[in-house]
Amino acid sequence: MNTLLVFLAIPLATIILSAIFETFINSPIKVSGIFFSIFIVVAFALGGTAELVLAALIYIIISFLTALIVHIITHNHMCNNVEAGYTDVYSNLNNVLNTTQTEENTLTTNVDLFNGSRCRRNRQILK
Repeated sequence: MNTLLVFLAIPLATIILSAIFETFINSPIKVSGIFFSIFIVVAFALGGTAELVLAALIYIIISFLTALIVHIITHNHMCNNVEAGYTDVYSNLNNVLNTTQTEENTLTTNVDLFNGSRCRRNRQILK
C-alpha cells in the first residue's frame, strides 16, 4: 500500500497541483518553491531520513518540470492567438492604446497588452 502511495498517488497529485498552481501563479520557480517548502517540512516531520528527503527532492523536480511544461504550453497558445488575429476585448483595447502618435517617434506595435511581454515573436523594435 505504501509503494502505491509513494510511486503513484503523490507524484500524480504533484503533477496535477503543479499544473493548477502554474495557471494561477505563472512562474514555474514559484510553484516548485511552494512544493519544496511543503515536501521538505513533511519529510523532516516524518523523521528526516535520507529516503524521505530524496523522495521530496524527486517530487520537487517533478513539480518544476510539470510547471515548466504547462508554462510553455499556455504561453505559446496565447502567442498563437495574437498572431492569428484573435480579437477580443483585450486586443481591441490594445489596438486603441498602441496606435502611433507620430511616425517619427514609434512604430505601430502588435503586442498584446496583457501577454505581449511573453510573446517575443510579436514584438517590434521602436525607432
